[in-house]
Amino acid sequence: MRHLHLGENELHAQVLGSRPQPYQVRISWDEDGLPVDAECTCPAFVEMNRYCKHIAAAAIAACGRGALPAATEDALARLPQRVLLERLSAADLRELWQQLASAAPEFDDLLRLRLMAKDAATNFSQPILAQAVDAFVRYALEHNPLAEVWSWAILKILQELLRQGHPRGLEALAAVTDALLAIPDWYRYGYVQGQDSVLNFAEEVGWAWARAMLALPLAPKERRTWARWLRQRVQKAEHWGLDWYALDRAAE
Repeated sequence: MRHLHLGENELHAQVLGSRPQPYQVRISWDEDGLPVDAECTCPAFVEMNRYCKHIAAAAIAACGRGALPAATEDALARLPQRVLLERLSAADLRELWQQLASAAPEFDDLLRLRLMAKDAATNFSQPILAQAVDAFVRYALEHNPLAEVWSWAILKILQELLRQGHPRGLEALAAVTDALLAIPDWYRYGYVQGQDSVLNFAEEVGWAWARAMLALPLAPKERRTWARWLRQRVQKAEHWGLDWYALDRAAE
């Protein structure tokens, strides 16, 4: 945002974009403070049915400075997410994600995780999966809604690998299990905020182990090796006071 000027019933702004010169944005509202018109000089304004990210950026900046009438702010705030997404092109969304990833590295991590969830067999990465578990636990304990996004992607990756009978499916489960056990703070000191989310996630992982041990065509020696590995993890969990019921069942 290069410039923002508020008139009696209009807002004028210069918003930086992909071209050297900033785009000119105008937003107007009626006497009751309800938005009635918006314009931008960018090419996407016409293509996106008289809406673009530069108008959104100007409106957000104005709201942040308390420069818009309350009714206008309310109308912008009520705009459904579906409408926002429909009005942004694929290029807009890519640029927005790049901006988010530059400002907050976790969005870059989430992009890699989402790509793995889309095609787990091709894009499997054990370090990324372990880092994702660490991020999930951190967000869950902070009561951050991003925890649900991370947990969904992790479980999706595990489900896809196991459904396909991928040879690295058990490796993925092992990586997630060890990553959980490597973060003791969420269970060592009794109940803390957000702990239920992590416990539920851990049980999901444990039942995934149980299903895998029953369904995968493992050789007898391989099955005994994994069962022994599971018993060791159950013992470690018990040492820290964690009753990991589903993992215990999987080890039987």
